[in-house]
Amino acid sequence: MEEINVKQLVLAVRTIAEEKNLPEETVLSVIEQAIAAAWRRDNGERDQEVRCELDINDGTAKVFVAREVVEAVGSEAVEINLEDAKKIKEDAVIGDIIEDSFEVTSFGRVAA
Repeated sequence: MEEINVKQLVLAVRTIAEEKNLPEETVLSVIEQAIAAAWRRDNGERDQEVRCELDINDGTAKVFVAREVVEAVGSEAVEINLEDAKKIKEDAVIGDIIEDSFEVTSFGRVAA
């Protein structure tokens, strides 16, 4: 099956919203949650805090993975050391929540 790109997904959001008489934001929110869950399953770990932002204006999607800045990392899925955090956010301090972002360019097989 062919991959679906973000622009095709945006068209689907608009179509579903129209057909079901729902606000686009509601449909978009559900799809963002599904993308975050799928990204976590395929690329991350169960404990990670993952969120997705789908921009319907320019057809882009980003996934954000949040981790807490700590002195000693116990779980890389949810924690990041201060040195690595400063590479993402220069003024990071212990206790901050740092988000790594990942561009989503397409989606693999979609079950019908």
